Amino acid sequence: MGALLAGVLFLVLSFPASLSFAGQEIQPSGEHWTYFPLVNKACPPVSGQIIFESDRDGNSEIYLVNADGTGLTNLTNHPAADYDPVWSPDGSKIAFVSERDENPEIYVMNADGSNLTNLTNDPEEDVSPAWSPDGTKIAFLGEGGYSRKIYLMDSDGSDQMMLGPLAQYGSLSWSPDSMKIAFNPIGSPSYPSSDVYTIHVDGTGLTNLTNTSYPVWAYSPAWSPDGGKIAYEYNFEIYHMNPDGTDKTNLTNDPGFDQSPVWSPDSSTLAFVSSRDWNLEIYLINSDGSDQTRLTENTQGEDSVAWSPDNEWIAYVSSDSNGSDIFVLNPFGLCLTKVVSDASAYSYWPLQWRPEP
Repeated sequence: MGALLAGVLFLVLSFPASLSFAGQEIQPSGEHWTYFPLVNKACPPVSGQIIFESDRDGNSEIYLVNADGTGLTNLTNHPAADYDPVWSPDGSKIAFVSERDENPEIYVMNADGSNLTNLTNDPEEDVSPAWSPDGTKIAFLGEGGYSRKIYLMDSDGSDQMMLGPLAQYGSLSWSPDSMKIAFNPIGSPSYPSSDVYTIHVDGTGLTNLTNTSYPVWAYSPAWSPDGGKIAYEYNFEIYHMNPDGTDKTNLTNDPGFDQSPVWSPDSSTLAFVSSRDWNLEIYLINSDGSDQTRLTENTQGEDSVAWSPDNEWIAYVSSDSNGSDIFVLNPFGLCLTKVVSDASAYSYWPLQWRPEP
């Protein structure tokens, strides 16, 4: 994707009546107005599909929607709660958590919602599935409560094994070669602070990469798709480091709260969320720390960022006290599309853009 374009400007204005700016009409959205100066037919078409979890129909379900906003479909459509969806690397299946068997279990289904299969079949709670990049394994957290340990199984549910460490919900990040998992342990006498650890898939080689001290902890590990770096949060900044823990670098270096780093598929860019301007907004930064660029400026809060497989689009959730909407934007063409209105999408589990086979 290369260096970020300079001069990207999004304006959010509050006015009582319609207006135009530089010959472009500013369109209303709820109680605020958003100006995107290059929303026109020259923008590239958006393609692909996005899954998300929502309670828009009364309870937590898994939904699929085309990235252009068409084809919104409830895939699970069950009175029990369904959540934590994640695509298989080839985009053919979705792993998720369901409580339809009285306790949280890891299920898998086809991309159209058919052929639901309970993979874990365990009396304990199983949550937070993470598919290995080669598609052969699914890591998850099991045993319930605050004592969830990392487990591993084949993608068909066979050969389940416990790797051992206690881990935080949603913190599992695979290495691109499918040989290691980065994660945050839960604070305990054995792990007194929240650091970024890695462990081999055979349960050996547990390594603390960050070695922080309370109250400053490291969170949200994200392995770059090319395998060269692990991004993470530390002291409200976005850092990255080599996979062996060396060369720790503060990328953002800003007094605001920066969080939730997400790599672009080509590993050149990180999207992240920051409150440095008193509201949660989406920023981009090059992997070397250059060209920090603010993408959104809004009275709502933005979160739950996902990149499209072609690097061209970013999907996110925009929320306030009245609900949430899902948008996709092209940060270099300045194109914005509202995908789902009143999505009631949960921002604590990221949107998932369907991988290309």
